[in-house]
Amino acid sequence: MAAPPCRGSYDVALVDLDGVVWRGSEPLDDNIAGLRALMSEGVRLLFLTNNASRSRRLYAEKLRRLLGAPVTEDSVVSSAYATAVLLRRRYGPLHVYVVGGPGLVEELALQGHVVVTETEVEECLVDAVVVGFTRCLDFTVLSYAVRAVVECGASLFATNDDNVLPGSRGYEPGAGALLAAIQRAARVEAYVVGKPNPDVVEPVRGLLEGRRVVVVGDRVDTDMELARRLGAEGVLVGAPGPERRGWYIAVPNLKVYSGLPRCGGRVIRGPRGPQR
Repeated sequence: MAAPPCRGSYDVALVDLDGVVWRGSEPLDDNIAGLRALMSEGVRLLFLTNNASRSRRLYAEKLRRLLGAPVTEDSVVSSAYATAVLLRRRYGPLHVYVVGGPGLVEELALQGHVVVTETEVEECLVDAVVVGFTRCLDFTVLSYAVRAVVECGASLFATNDDNVLPGSRGYEPGAGALLAAIQRAARVEAYVVGKPNPDVVEPVRGLLEGRRVVVVGDRVDTDMELARRLGAEGVLVGAPGPERRGWYIAVPNLKVYSGLPRCGGRVIRGPRGPQR
């Protein structure tokens, strides 16, 4: 079994999904074994993903199958869910035009928001545009998003601005690539809720306070930057470089130890992961 990082050192692990638990449709078995080991040590796993294409319900179902553990929706925070919660808490139920997939639509509806169509945008019955990740995108959707912002004064929000997403065949354009087109056309900067913005953990902040927290992810600019902003340690999976594929400790100032890192005075060798 793959050894988890710093066994016994943490109470809660905020674990990324894409590039950590799976890559595209392929599960990362060694990483999954390491996460099971963390669970056996009593570490609570909270899964935190910027990918807004699925609902928490579907993520929990998939994690239960892969981990063989009773993962509930309360253990999953997607950027779609965090965005829906933030909008409701700050502004109440909104009329929202969505550039994204069914997972984002579901999470917005569950928080009481009304997802509008192009017909409502034509009449300016729209308060906000929310951009997430989707593989089903056409020019019409982008055009209506821009019109909602420019002509109707709708606010622009994004679940995340990741430039790429790791897939089975390599990297794919992420939500940030879609967002860039809308921002450039509308000449407006979106409010981005997902990692590394600490707003993304607001739904579970009560589970983190007073506890030793580690962020596990495969990106420095989102996962490790979130760790820095939370004042937590980070574990970078698949750090690039010769002979450096595994779990590596990154301290809050974003320094990733060269070679093999140490935790509590000992070298940590973790599961293999995708090279980044």
